[in-house]
Amino acid sequence: MKNFITAIACLIILMAFVVQYGQEQINHTNMSYVQKEIHNTKELAKQEGYFSAELVSGLKKKIAAQLGVEEESIIITATGAADRKERGEIMTYSITIPFRNYVGAGSFWGIAPEDNVVMKTYNYETTSEWIGR
Repeated sequence: MKNFITAIACLIILMAFVVQYGQEQINHTNMSYVQKEIHNTKELAKQEGYFSAELVSGLKKKIAAQLGVEEESIIITATGAADRKERGEIMTYSITIPFRNYVGAGSFWGIAPEDNVVMKTYNYETTSEWIGR
């Protein structure tokens, strides 16, 4: 009987690792989506020579909808209209996004929901394609 009880306890603990594997797949999918949207927005910004307010707002909306976070929690700093870049000049941008429920079965491990958040920052540089017309 004690072997049975021990086996059940071990299975319960091991199930947390199975749940984490599933959560890793979700995290990977979300990060891939975010990187794709960042890339698409960057390509549009390159043509304008800066990140317009519309591009930044659209990127925030898409990411917030996919991840289920508030738009206000997404921080984007990028080359703005006042600092428009000519063709060949470097444009920089940084995007910080909260990924919630990062650890699967967080409550099982004693992680509070408000602590089960990872702030991921993407820092990039690209060259402008704007030719001033």
